[in-house]
Amino acid sequence: MNQTRGGFFRVPIVVTLISSISILAGFILLLASIYSFVVFSQPVMLLPSIFGILLVVVGYFLYKGRNWARFGEIIILVALSIISLVAIYIPELGEVIGKIKYIGGLLLLPLPILGISLIVILLLILHKQTAQYFKYIGEVGTISYRLNKKPKDSQEAPEQTIYNRPPAAGGVRINPTSAQTYRKPGEPYSETILREGMRRPGMQQPLGTSIPQDNKTMIGRKVETASSPSYILYHPNESIRVVNEIYRIFGREDFERFVNPLEAQPISRRSSGGHFRITMSLNQINDEVNYYIEDLDSSNGTKVNGVEIKGKGKTRLNHSDVITIGKSVKVEFKTL
Repeated sequence: MNQTRGGFFRVPIVVTLISSISILAGFILLLASIYSFVVFSQPVMLLPSIFGILLVVVGYFLYKGRNWARFGEIIILVALSIISLVAIYIPELGEVIGKIKYIGGLLLLPLPILGISLIVILLLILHKQTAQYFKYIGEVGTISYRLNKKPKDSQEAPEQTIYNRPPAAGGVRINPTSAQTYRKPGEPYSETILREGMRRPGMQQPLGTSIPQDNKTMIGRKVETASSPSYILYHPNESIRVVNEIYRIFGREDFERFVNPLEAQPISRRSSGGHFRITMSLNQINDEVNYYIEDLDSSNGTKVNGVEIKGKGKTRLNHSDVITIGKSVKVEFKTL
């Protein structure tokens, strides 16, 4: 099974196999129950159809990664094993099961039923990739796509971005989406408390934190002269705004709230070191604020305008540069 840091690209083969067999067995049991009811005209023949419906439903949601379906499958298998054992000692029950066409005879064989049930239960509980799959789906939820409605009475012209500017010849145009408007804060840089354990100029640096300094990054009084340096990472669904941060590490946690989980999977988590970092620097000659991006040895790399920057250190960022994160998530870097 292909996977990135904590992410899965496809359902484990064990889950696919068990869910397929469960759905198939459910349909066979349901049809056999209905057919037996028509032939013998006995309402009791419809009781196995309940198990058939349960097997189909549980098998479907088992494939979707629902943890309750995993335990539901185990309960159904245990119930069928008990019924097979009891049918041997209760003639009336054995007679009913024996009349169920095509599958009734199998239910009267307790040892094969017990063996198959035990193997399936052990796979659902002990198989490593299966357990990781259910845990992962439980954390991120079932893969779905977020739909965003455009405001009907919006009179504001959409901002020109990579998502709505005219395409090149032969290109594909993405539906335009109005950009979010942001209010620039008026407070100076020195009055803004930085997140991620950062500090304001003049404050004592917290223990256990470090701020990278090099010949491109100035930390001190010169930065206070900048008028609220800020930027956004623009995406049609939602944009991330960063104000007055000397550097910021971005990871999956920043993007998974507005992109679908399948797109977010290739992005490395901040808890694992992050995917990329954007650093603010100040030109000592003209007090111009510049920005640089650096890939943090992520699993799937980072591109700027289609050029891979993984392993190349810091790369200069310009207004409207397109950043490709992981495999498919694209955002536009826009200074404010």
